[in-house]
Amino acid sequence: MRYLFLTAVVTVLAACATPAYNYVPEVDFFSAPPLNERTVAAVGDRMLAQGQTTEREALRLNQVVKISGYTMTPGFYPKVGEKDGSSYFSYSASPTVDAFGNQLGALQKNLIVDPPQSIEVVHDGNKLCVITIFDVHTCRAGKSFGIETYTYSGEASFQQTLYYNGRVGDRINIGYREYSGDMARPAFSNEVEYDLSVSDEFSYKGAKILVHEANNNQIEYTVLQNFRGFE
Repeated sequence: MRYLFLTAVVTVLAACATPAYNYVPEVDFFSAPPLNERTVAAVGDRMLAQGQTTEREALRLNQVVKISGYTMTPGFYPKVGEKDGSSYFSYSASPTVDAFGNQLGALQKNLIVDPPQSIEVVHDGNKLCVITIFDVHTCRAGKSFGIETYTYSGEASFQQTLYYNGRVGDRINIGYREYSGDMARPAFSNEVEYDLSVSDEFSYKGAKILVHEANNNQIEYTVLQNFRGFE
């Protein structure tokens, strides 16, 4: 993280400041727990989670920032592009929290200023600006902000999970869910039961689990094989 500390100045620049939209977020793959490692999960906990998440740079504000007639609330503002020594960021209409627990900041305006279209950080001079729909930017110095990388639920995000739901007699109940973007996909959620008197191993969608012990409080197990596509 890098923080920029600014001096208190507000300026309105009439020159055109057209935002750039050339930033491409990074997609990262994950799998937990590791293969062939003895693991314990309580009832309701995830036994296996695999998928891909999206990471991108963002403007991070830790406090309210006012620029002329605009107000920016604390949170993340996702990066959308950069050019000529400036970076550009999007905003929400109201403060929200995404599926990963990230607080997303909002840009709000009063009645007499033009509608905004983007947020700009001018690195030469360390200014934080609002760009209007007329490509005019209003800037302020004097507040601290950071540029960070954060994980969020982008269109490319996808996750498969197995949950432990407990044991009745010799049978254990396992829940399966898929997540795509910000939403759980109900059509791709399921619950299955396995009889441990028949086998101490079970498989689902390519994942193979060896059960060492299981009761109504927790399960001790080893992941022998990942979901298909995550070998």
